[in-house]
Amino acid sequence: MSSVVAVEVKKSQHKYIIGTKGQNLQEILADTGVSVEVPPADSLSDTITLRGDADKLGIALTAVYTKVRIGTAGIVFLLYVYLRIC
Repeated sequence: MSSVVAVEVKKSQHKYIIGTKGQNLQEILADTGVSVEVPPADSLSDTITLRGDADKLGIALTAVYTKVRIGTAGIVFLLYVYLRIC
């Protein structure tokens, strides 16, 4: 069953999720089958969207926050999580 999770991540941290040439996005997709959508650089949105099987979203979300944590070497605060089962 396909599901969607949207989370708020500071715009300044999106680069850590994307990685060099999208490497981190591809890694998360390959490892979990979940796609991670990051808003365009010129967007004001902080919302990262994850789409995939409900049973893989938690793993993918953990991977996203791990990338941010490693990239910033700080604590990541989850502002909100919205889960919608399609």
